[in-house]
Amino acid sequence: MKKQPAPMNEIIDKIEHLQEQMQHIQEEVLELKPLLKQLNEQQIKMMTKPLTQQGYALLHSLGILLGGNPFIYDFLSRK
Repeated sequence: MKKQPAPMNEIIDKIEHLQEQMQHIQEEVLELKPLLKQLNEQQIKMMTKPLTQQGYALLHSLGILLGGNPFIYDFLSRK
């Protein structure tokens, strides 16, 4: 039996949910940036290391979702 694709409404809902989450992350990053300026370089690296690791994983996942965008894979291979 062939798998049927998910209903369009479900796909649209998930895409809209991802867009909302990405917008929220963007807002959080913009709020965090001036706070990081108060730290020295070593403190910044220590505080942002977990974000860097998760950021690479997110870029990889988005690359898969978007059909393996070569820009994303090139970026990841430089890390």
